[in-house]
Amino acid sequence: MAQTMRFCIGCKELLDIDKFNLTKCRNLCKAHANKRGMNSKNLKWNQNPLGRRSYVIWQIAYIDCRKTFQIKMELKPSQVLKLMESNKFGVEDDIRLVPMDPVLPLSETNVGVVNSATKYDLCFNFRRLRSRSAYQICFDPRCVQSLKRQPSVAGN
Repeated sequence: MAQTMRFCIGCKELLDIDKFNLTKCRNLCKAHANKRGMNSKNLKWNQNPLGRRSYVIWQIAYIDCRKTFQIKMELKPSQVLKLMESNKFGVEDDIRLVPMDPVLPLSETNVGVVNSATKYDLCFNFRRLRSRSAYQICFDPRCVQSLKRQPSVAGN
């Protein structure tokens, strides 16, 4: 005879077995197991807000690389964090990463830091024109921030 009910220590109730994950957390229903996982993730992110911000910036850059420029992304979230720390960008700064040359992979040597409005314009123009020279004409030197580059260490 198969078991059809199980007790959740979070709800303190007997629940139907389909409300439980059958492999992990057998004593918590899916709702409580997911809530516990999100709490630990939020605690981790709250301890390092700059790390969280650098990861969000990396995610946006990754989506732009794949959808707009259709190039490879060689920059890792840890490299974005190092870039933010070495150039003294804060959590509140509105920055985005774009490739300086739209046909080369986004890497430490081919990255520009712009604000979100400039990034939107650059991506919009590149999607419309699909031209390397027209994309580079759109760069306003006042909008692109110069970066301090640290020598990369093999294995990072």
